[in-house]
Amino acid sequence: MSRLLALALLGPALAAPAAAIAGQKAESIAVTPESERAVIIIKSQSIPPPPTMASGFHLTFAAYDPQEEALASGFFGGSYRLLAKPKLFYDGYLVTDIKPGTYIVQEFTRQDRWALCYNGESRVFTVKAGEALYLGEFDSIGSLRELETEVSKTMRFFSVGGALVHFFDVAPPLFKPIADGEIEKVQTFVKTRMPRTTAQVKAAAFSTGRFGTGSDLFGSNRVCGGYYKGSAKPKPKQ
Repeated sequence: MSRLLALALLGPALAAPAAAIAGQKAESIAVTPESERAVIIIKSQSIPPPPTMASGFHLTFAAYDPQEEALASGFFGGSYRLLAKPKLFYDGYLVTDIKPGTYIVQEFTRQDRWALCYNGESRVFTVKAGEALYLGEFDSIGSLRELETEVSKTMRFFSVGGALVHFFDVAPPLFKPIADGEIEKVQTFVKTRMPRTTAQVKAAAFSTGRFGTGSDLFGSNRVCGGYYKGSAKPKPKQ
């Protein structure tokens, strides 16, 4: 059993940036080449949700400005949270509709409060209107183990007063390279499980990015995004 099942939230939760819970019902998403929106697809292993939780994990994608090396999302929008609810897995895939644009993988979250923040190095991709973009297979089990290790090292098993427990400058998100023939399998999945989507599946072209972090509403707790965020700090000279 995962050690993170023992994490505890003590007291009221502090305000955190809201991420759009995009449509994740595969059969309801309708993206055609003429659509104004797009769809992204990942493959992943389902993780049993902790008690009282509906999702095994969240994976958040934030609008990104690569020139400024900064999140372009705000407190009230611009980011999308992929919810890993067991009922939203389709043949091992998670899908979500999304506005076209450039995004960065912002964080991997467990139990709403504990998260790996990919501020130091992450994956950036651009999705266009009318596209079905496959990001590859995300290693949810490996990410959970990494989060457990961070929690154990710091002994941060409790969230006092609802404070967000975020770990920064971690390894980049774990996406496996897309194998030969994998796009064809994803296209078959779309055809059979997403009848309203006719866009051809494309493989994401990742680049590397990083971003500055912010704080909670009161400025007392560093969080992955949040208020008062800015660009990534300059890299130290070699």
